Amino acid sequence: MGVQFLVAILLFLFLGKWLDSRLGTSPWLLILGVFCGAGASMFAMYRRVFPPEKPKSPPGSGGGETGGGTRST
Repeated sequence: MGVQFLVAILLFLFLGKWLDSRLGTSPWLLILGVFCGAGASMFAMYRRVFPPEKPKSPPGSGGGETGGGTRST
């Protein structure tokens, strides 16, 4: 996870630096790139450490329909 954090920050840093040189906005996009890379890395690490919980089906439901309801014809 540490390498992923570093790679994301460096990738956004160099992207910001490259855009700054093309657009003449130095150093604003470089700074924005570092913060975006750090934020994306933190979010990815959070999702890896705390994965989203799968919704649990109510007890006795069996996960599908059994055809036990009333139906009018």
